[in-house]
Amino acid sequence: MNKTLNDTTNTVIGVSLYETVGRFGSASAEFLKGLRGIDQETGQVFNRNLRDIAKGGIHPDYADNNLAQQAGYAAEVVKTSRDNAEHIINRSAKRVSRTEDVEGYGNNHNRFDHVERIDGKVVAGSHSQMKFVNDPVDLMRKIAEGEGGGKKDLSRYLEADWLDLPSDQVETARAACRQRAAQLREQAERVAAQGDDALAARLRQKADNYAALEGKVRDAGFSRDEARAYRLDPEFETLKDIGRVSHRAGLEGAKFGAAIGGCIGLVTNLVALHSGDKSLSQAAGDVALDTLQGAGLGYATAFAGSALKGFMQQSASAHLRSLSRTSLPSLAVSISLSLGKTVSRYARGDIDEQAMLEEVGATAYGMLSSTVFSAVGQVVIPIPVAGAMIGSMVGYTVSNLFYQSFLDALAQEREAHEHYLFIRDKCAAAREVAQDYRLRMEALISQKRDAFGADCAELSSALASCDDLHADQFAQRIDAFAAQLGVKLHFASRGEFDVFMASDDALVL
Repeated sequence: MNKTLNDTTNTVIGVSLYETVGRFGSASAEFLKGLRGIDQETGQVFNRNLRDIAKGGIHPDYADNNLAQQAGYAAEVVKTSRDNAEHIINRSAKRVSRTEDVEGYGNNHNRFDHVERIDGKVVAGSHSQMKFVNDPVDLMRKIAEGEGGGKKDLSRYLEADWLDLPSDQVETARAACRQRAAQLREQAERVAAQGDDALAARLRQKADNYAALEGKVRDAGFSRDEARAYRLDPEFETLKDIGRVSHRAGLEGAKFGAAIGGCIGLVTNLVALHSGDKSLSQAAGDVALDTLQGAGLGYATAFAGSALKGFMQQSASAHLRSLSRTSLPSLAVSISLSLGKTVSRYARGDIDEQAMLEEVGATAYGMLSSTVFSAVGQVVIPIPVAGAMIGSMVGYTVSNLFYQSFLDALAQEREAHEHYLFIRDKCAAAREVAQDYRLRMEALISQKRDAFGADCAELSSALASCDDLHADQFAQRIDAFAAQLGVKLHFASRGEFDVFMASDDALVL
């Protein structure tokens, strides 16, 4: 494909992935909120963040306990970020918040760590408690069998709708609940048979607690070791999270890219096949190549675009946050590819500075127009992706036609200006020659005028004093006057006239 068609395809893929990049980019932004402890878009400051948790003090005598506790705090923040990222990716309106960041729950709520909200309102059945401890079996016992309100009584957690545990402890905890519930029911049966109904009732209640607790146990989505890693190196772990989300965006983008690249390649190669420019095997191979290139571009666009979108969305700069809401993140790869090709051609000497700037201008103008037209196309054709894709193709094509017309007009204007400068120089040279001729003519006329004046004066003087004038003198004056007129008389003296009269020659006038 030529450069224009390549740029069009790249731009269409970039614009068509606007929604994908926006969705996964907003998901990535959730991890930056958890890392920094602030939502730059709303200005909300959160109670805890990974950077501050990582600065927590470690006593050398209690290092393991300190790290475990701080890893637990980090786990709460990580769960918030991960769950919200998933909700955004799945287009859910739900958002998870730590209870410390929700009005009415106070600081370090003794029963709930997280709640889900929709439009700021807490969703019923979404209250959860998170526990990252060494012994999940002991934890289940303290919750299901806890009594008395002491340190070993965690029965208050039964009020939570969910109990979030590390991934590596979930099955152990559930199995412990099932096993202990069965044991307690057997004990209750034996005690009841002995006539102690009160004790039997207490045992059955504890068994019911275990059964209920088993249903509440939920996988937090990561292990204790991962939580510890967030405590030790929050920056790196956050980048890994963004990378994972970007990879998922890339896989989704590859599907769109392959479809778009394949469709455009199919159309262009059918035209080439019909016109005889390609054989069937060549066209089929090129369609496959276009599909593969489209998939690669789709992956790169969605991967890089979503990561860029996330960082821009959570930037401290209002200008960058504003740009994050445009198609810039989704077009970043397309722009880089197009400009990279232009710069490469310039570096090889294939084009000069002017051609390079014209290509850069055409690329920028085309991509900007495709963005605008994609929005219009989505309104006119309310089919996901299709409207944006058609609009961007029309926008890029039309804008490039306009841009080329502008360049042609500028070229014609430059040519007209150069022609004007050429004519102006020639006219100036002609004026200089004419001025030289004028000066020479004036000098010649002045010279002739003076000579005529002198000869006329002498001739008039001779005629006025004809009594004293000799014929030869008069002839000389007449000859001089005639010479001023460019005429040579037949006779310069009376003697020449007498000789002629004595001859047989004819007088020729």
